[in-house]
Amino acid sequence: MFVHWGLYSPVAKGEWALSNLPQFNDGQQAGIDAYKAYASQFDPDPAAIRRLVALAKDTGMQYIVLVTRHHDGFSLWNTKADAYSSAFNSQKRGPHVDVVRHFAQECEKQGIKLVLYYSLLDWTHPDYPVASSPPGQPHLRVYENQAGNWDRYRTFMKTQLRELLTRYGQIAGIWFDGYWAQNDKSLWQLRDLYAAIRQAQPGTLIGNNHGIGMSSEGVDDDFTIGERGGAAGDADKAGETVDTSQTGSAPGGTWGYVEGAGIRPREWIFEQLIGSISAGKNFVLNVGPRADGSWQDALSTEFSGVGAWMRRNAEAVYGTRAGVMGLESTLRIGPDGKTWLYLFVRDAAATRISVPTALAGVRSASTLGGAVALPLRRDDAAGTTEIDLSSAGRAPREPLVLKVDATVPVLVNLSRQATASATSTWSRDPGYGPDMAIDDNPATRWASEASSATLTQLFAAPASVQLVQLAEYLDPREPDYRTGRFTVEANVDGQWQVVASGRDIGQNRFLSLPHPVVASALRINVVSRDQRPPSLYSFAAYAKGG
Repeated sequence: MFVHWGLYSPVAKGEWALSNLPQFNDGQQAGIDAYKAYASQFDPDPAAIRRLVALAKDTGMQYIVLVTRHHDGFSLWNTKADAYSSAFNSQKRGPHVDVVRHFAQECEKQGIKLVLYYSLLDWTHPDYPVASSPPGQPHLRVYENQAGNWDRYRTFMKTQLRELLTRYGQIAGIWFDGYWAQNDKSLWQLRDLYAAIRQAQPGTLIGNNHGIGMSSEGVDDDFTIGERGGAAGDADKAGETVDTSQTGSAPGGTWGYVEGAGIRPREWIFEQLIGSISAGKNFVLNVGPRADGSWQDALSTEFSGVGAWMRRNAEAVYGTRAGVMGLESTLRIGPDGKTWLYLFVRDAAATRISVPTALAGVRSASTLGGAVALPLRRDDAAGTTEIDLSSAGRAPREPLVLKVDATVPVLVNLSRQATASATSTWSRDPGYGPDMAIDDNPATRWASEASSATLTQLFAAPASVQLVQLAEYLDPREPDYRTGRFTVEANVDGQWQVVASGRDIGQNRFLSLPHPVVASALRINVVSRDQRPPSLYSFAAYAKGG
């Protein structure tokens, strides 16, 4: 559970209220003072904290990410890091409550780990160098020319982090935000900050939101963070995706409380949760309590439904790893070495689910708990095993979970280290270039300008190809996919040879080669079914491991 709860909560306009609302960000100190006056209405009662922790536990959550200091600079503990923060915190101003202390105590009592969110960015601190921020970066107009002092500001941050890690017991992680607020990322001196954290608590994990994975400093992160549905990083690295349960004025919902905001239904929560664990990531769901720590009745209702489902299906969720590519699924390897595949079926009308035989050799399937054994049908022509769901009981508003005895090979993506070229690219735009089809990103795509085109990937060294995955773009304004026919060729000892061919690609198609082919390059020739130019999200080559 993510908890956004602070000085912005009584304003009831979201966590960016200080920056976004003209009544506060009017270029005058009086606007800032008016915002700070809301501290008297912030009421983090210890009983409310106890209820929030209990809500997380009952919903099946195993740790809480608590916002200790957001971009407005208001600290939720009795900090003494410097003169400014010593006067601008929840112990000295407003409620006179050390919020972090009460959360730490409740989490320990209720058996939930505590992760602390900490903003690198501070809109109100006199030492924060606002003037070095890139153009267009949100800031307070009254301070827009503030030069600040980087040395003092970094010392202030290290002092605050040391307080958080030495006063409140075991802290499971530090969750940084605001990294994006400076173009020159070296100004943060993250390695020095990270060293201070690890000196204070060597077991504390560190993650950093917004683009850290693209920075050379990202090698020091312990987990990746993907915001709003993005499963950042590959499945082999620990990480989490984060999103918010509250709808509101922002397109993707809001994190801090907004008066009149709605709550996401459990179906949406299941979709995000299953998408995250299928990618090998944790899912962190935000709540934005009111100023007094209460929350909407709808949140209790939807979270209760999710918690009940989690308790019944814990085996398929906790301690699992990323599942089979292209399927909402997880894997568990038992102490005896046996592999169990868990499939999630969110479509209440589905009567069957197809598992590509190239990705999993299915031996048996049942509903989780073994209550109902499900019939199987192997379709050799399609290269799938179909699991019949007609005898599986379905509960309203929740996914069906299947437990499958299967052999699941380890797949090695050969295309990640390849270089790509194409005979045609839409408007010669690199955003639709050939690399977009081999980047292992389902949101990017190669687009041809011609009705027939060839897409080629050249491996760094000859590689043994056993499986090819194709995924095609579908324009929502069009009735069908564009590909009419295709051939896949491998370059073996300098000669091109056809290794697969067919008609129609569709949303996701797997081509299992009859035998491994050692190739220096792979190419696909795509011909449109009419004159619409083809476009592929994915043209990926795989080798199979054990």
